[in-house]
Amino acid sequence: GVPVVFSEHMLTRVRRNLETMIADANGPERHNEHMLQLRDAILNHCEEDPVLMNVRKMLRAVRMPPDRQDQFMLESINGRFGVDWNKHV
Repeated sequence: GVPVVFSEHMLTRVRRNLETMIADANGPERHNEHMLQLRDAILNHCEEDPVLMNVRKMLRAVRMPPDRQDQFMLESINGRFGVDWNKHV
């Protein structure tokens, strides 16, 4: 069954599975673009966005409350996607 409470390790696995799902569905070569699109859908409350709808479905399956889902996804996206890493070299 699905645990009632997820450890940080388990949440890391959820993050990786979500990223894999998004990359598989949209192609790895456009992964950065789709993660930023997901971020924009969250920030703009575009609940009809197909990627956001699929992510929400998976997060519900692991019993993540709706009020925690946006924060969880934004933490996953910010600082990893849309960053010009050349500025940090």
